[in-house]
Amino acid sequence: MFEEKVTEIVGLYLDPPERAVVLCVDEKSQIRALDRTQPGMPPKKGRAATMLFAAHDVKSGMVVGECMPRHRAKEFLTSLRRIDRAASKPRGIHIVLHNSATHKTPEVQAWLAKHPRFKLHF
Repeated sequence: MFEEKVTEIVGLYLDPPERAVVLCVDEKSQIRALDRTQPGMPPKKGRAATMLFAAHDVKSGMVVGECMPRHRAKEFLTSLRRIDRAASKPRGIHIVLHNSATHKTPEVQAWLAKHPRFKLHF
């Protein structure tokens, strides 16, 4: 399904739906969202490991992000809520993200069912 997925994602970026925002969402180990060369910061005395959940609007350059201590559905839902507040209504929100189990839990699916303006693309 690679060709189908690439066509869908590239199409979103090149010709976004009218009255919608297209965001690339990912969990990064550091603020260096465009450079994947740095590993996560490990926990040590006085500092917990952190993950940056970031949503990047490629068209405008807007970044919505927050450092969180873990990478679970709970933290992903916090990010979705933050995006929901940041994106003006009634715009649709198309989110391009990697195919992680974190994004498919019953809690996330229930939240998405209540927020139909969100569409996930893996």
